[in-house]
Amino acid sequence: MHYNPVTDQIMNNRRNFLKSFGLSLGAALTTGSVTSTASESIMNTKRIGVLLPTSTKYPEYPESFLNGLNLVLDELSAKGSKIELVTEMVKFGYTSQAVRKTKKLIESNRVGLIIGLLNTNVAYHVGEITREAKIPTYIANAGENSTGNELAGNPFLNFSTLNLCRNSLMAGKFMVDNFGKRLAVVCGLYDSGYDSINAFRQGVETSGGSISEVFTDQQVDSDFNERTLTQIKQQEFDGIFILMNGPKAYNFLRTVKNKKLTVPIMTTSFVADENQLIHAGETMDNVYHLGSWSTNLEGEENKKFVSDYKNEFYTNPDQFSYLGYQTGLILKSQQNKRNLTAGELSLQSPVGKIKFDLGTGCTTESPVYVCKTVSGHFSSPQNVILEKIRSEDDHTETTLDQDTNNIHSGWLNPYLFV
Repeated sequence: MHYNPVTDQIMNNRRNFLKSFGLSLGAALTTGSVTSTASESIMNTKRIGVLLPTSTKYPEYPESFLNGLNLVLDELSAKGSKIELVTEMVKFGYTSQAVRKTKKLIESNRVGLIIGLLNTNVAYHVGEITREAKIPTYIANAGENSTGNELAGNPFLNFSTLNLCRNSLMAGKFMVDNFGKRLAVVCGLYDSGYDSINAFRQGVETSGGSISEVFTDQQVDSDFNERTLTQIKQQEFDGIFILMNGPKAYNFLRTVKNKKLTVPIMTTSFVADENQLIHAGETMDNVYHLGSWSTNLEGEENKKFVSDYKNEFYTNPDQFSYLGYQTGLILKSQQNKRNLTAGELSLQSPVGKIKFDLGTGCTTESPVYVCKTVSGHFSSPQNVILEKIRSEDDHTETTLDQDTNNIHSGWLNPYLFV
């Protein structure tokens, strides 16, 4: 197996750094005395602080998250608990700014609960402040998947996730099982060192396949797409996993189409986000991805979510809309509970049933959907849901890295928010 040295170096540096701390999904529900306080704070709070990332590239995502969250909070307010949101904008990967604004929310705005769309490094430091203040904190991000480090032990920190890391692992399994054992990865420089590529590799290898080549666009070669596609055609891979985003992904896929490459291609759900596909055109035809949510899910919960969102905000929801909504559902599920201990939390959400193990802080069950993007003749590309994959315990520590000090986050500093 051949690995790109840039990929390996970034991955190793990131992993060594992350071993210095850990975060615990659902930890705010694992101890009796503290969780009683947290639950009562959730029930009684009238003011919630929200930390949202700034983004010049995708300014709609923070707004989408807040819209999704508001759908649930408005429902709670309608039942008699009038809730005021105090919003602060922060840079996604900047700890000092998030820490300063967290203190402001607590000391000046007197919030009783904090919600943050933050990366895991920043979330750790924010969680230290809110633990001292005994304020429950809910962190949402794109990738958080498998946590539980004994060094964290923060009973006021919870996570909500789009499961990028888990989905990347299962994408590796899916490609080996359905396309073949000899795969290639094409990734952008900013994707090359994150857990999503490591998780994909583990999924491939545990299914008996191998990544024969990693092609990394280091942004210094204007002919990267042409040169890479030439090598891919010569080596005859069974499938290609594209770990890029936005225009770079679409430009690469455009080159694929121009060269009439027929090898199966899989990417992430962020490339296939329905609200971004208008920019993709025919480049996304017959491209696969694994996602945690789609507007096209047939369940009544999802139909209601999509309908309510469109009626309220006059646009279709995206993945971050769902992430905000899911975060709100977690809050809602706890509003009437006072003495939570280790056990199982089950939510019925637009994607189906989601379960959390409150003792270990891990998701024990959540659905994954296999989707294919197809190009219509007179409209934007559409995502077609092919099947629902059962996802119960097959993406936890038994499958991912056995090192419990590591955070499986998918991204540490995703450039969606730059």
